[in-house]
Amino acid sequence: MKRCLIIGGGIAGLNAASILSLKKIPVTLIESSQKLGGRTYSFLDKTTDTIIDNGQHIMMGCYNDTISFLKLIGAKNNFEYQKNLTLNFLHKSKKKYQLSSDTFFYPINLLYAIIKYNILNTKEKISFVVFISKLPLLSKKSFRNLNVKEWLEEENQSFNTIKYFWEILCIGALNTSLEKASALIFYNVLIQIFYKGNFASTIIVPKYGLSESIINPAEHFIKINGGKIIPSETVKELTIENQEIVAV
Repeated sequence: MKRCLIIGGGIAGLNAASILSLKKIPVTLIESSQKLGGRTYSFLDKTTDTIIDNGQHIMMGCYNDTISFLKLIGAKNNFEYQKNLTLNFLHKSKKKYQLSSDTFFYPINLLYAIIKYNILNTKEKISFVVFISKLPLLSKKSFRNLNVKEWLEEENQSFNTIKYFWEILCIGALNTSLEKASALIFYNVLIQIFYKGNFASTIIVPKYGLSESIINPAEHFIKINGGKIIPSETVKELTIENQEIVAV
């Protein structure tokens, strides 16, 4: 049987090692750091005696592959799942606004949530609804090379709408700024949220720190299925012969 060497113990490496080890393929995972998880981990702040997360703390129901990973390693119950999208925003003026889709059925509940979201004026709400309505009709070629900010501006989304809705959604869904996020990837997220079912639009948060919620269960799952994990080991060279890696 072939063996598999995985270089890097971030989420992608842990996911790959979990799937392969479950299939009883001999897996060795090498990670240069002392810890697993890459950018996704938690640590204890000794000053405040508080567990602090590094990385993606908030997830959404449209994270199909991540949720499958959590189910695989038995970590699904380490998270809280919303029934419907509900978010509270505190404006810099200290006024509180709520985005709630508790009323009506999907996807009407999402559109009604925007109508009730009073940080946007009537013109901005209409522009938002028009933009969402035409998403399935858009040609991906028209924004393939744009970032999210450029795309939203081309679609006549106001500064206010971008600042108090799209920016929040982009960071929550893609963990990066509007200027760095791909418009094409964000488009795929929006299709999931507004056209693929209510669960895709909801927020998911860990009950515990990210290490306890994801990383530790993944490490345990890989090991009990026969996988091997080697931390603090740096890969310096790959030896390639006849277009095949023969040594690491």
